Parts: sequence; structure tokens; C-alpha cells
Amino acid sequence: APDGGETWNIDSFFDVMWDADDNVGVTSVDILLSSDGGLTYPDTIATGEEDDGVFSWLVDAPATVMARVKVIAFDAASNSTADESDADFEIYDPTSGIDPGREIPAGVVISGNMPNPFGSSTVIRFGIPADGHVDLGIYDVSGRLVATVAGARFEAGYHEVSWADPGTTRPGVYFLRLRTASAEATRKIVISR
Repeated sequence: APDGGETWNIDSFFDVMWDADDNVGVTSVDILLSSDGGLTYPDTIATGEEDDGVFSWLVDAPATVMARVKVIAFDAASNSTADESDADFEIYDPTSGIDPGREIPAGVVISGNMPNPFGSSTVIRFGIPADGHVDLGIYDVSGRLVATVAGARFEAGYHEVSWADPGTTRPGVYFLRLRTASAEATRKIVISR
């Protein structure tokens, strides 16, 4: 965590969380920050941290809607492995005077769903760059539509919709697919019981 869809305010503390394991033991972790959706990780949040699964970070990075965190774990044999946020989260400047709910993304995006994995219901956050019709559905791994979450006109900006599983969907991996007249986005979700 963060795994995508969160909004973290500048000058506030938030927990970066991870789970690392190794046959010879994890000796330390480094935590890096991306502000371009994970293309690059030029900023260091922490280095040489203890592998206790959590780092309380005083957010001191510039505002962005395309933030991701990467955690790199090192073992006693100097091997390393990494994992990063599954989707973008927002670093918000509360002094900007702009309502974060009125920010407009550069493209069609599914910011995430909370919780994920989920049992019976989840809240899905998505954004569109222009007013228009949105189709948001849940698809199984074979591409079959399992449920329609939204099929309506939305204004440009970020929106949240709730979906409650009627109890007929089996546990497993599914995909949220958001379509507009000009673009689409897909995000993996997990239904658990």
C-alpha cells in the first residue's frame, strides 16, 4: 500500500506497507516514489529500512495524480526483488484551494477500488477527461460480462460508484473495464469470500 486510488495529502503522515519474505531473510528495504505512473522512480522515500512491513511517511512530494510507490527488498546474500503500486494514487496539496474531487485526469483511468480484494461490495473510483457516456463493467478472465456497474453520462473528473455482488459471482480474478466513446481502461480486481 498504497495500491492505487488513494489520495494522500502533502504534509500528512501515511503508512507505506509491504510484505517481504526470503529463504535467507530480508535484511532491509528501500522505498522509491514515481510521479509519472511508474515509468520512472527518481525520488527516494527511504533507504535501508527495517523489514517490519510498514514505514510512516511524511508526504513531502509535489502534487500529482500519477504517484506510485516501489518497495525493494534485499536479503542477506545481496539479492533484491521489488513490488510497486498496482495503479496510480494521488498526492494532493490541501493548500491549493482546489477540490480534489474536481480535478480532471489527462485520460480515462480506473483509479482503483476499495477494498480489493473484496467480499460482497466495493467502491470503484474512475476518471474521465471530458463529459460523456461511460460503460463500466466487470468481466471474467474469458472476457464475458459478469455485471454492469455503470452505464450513464458523467461529467469530466473523478467519480465513485459502488457495486454490491448479488452473491452469484464466484471468488476469483476479474477485470473492471471502463469504456467511453474514445478510450478505455482496464484494472484487475479480486473477489474473495
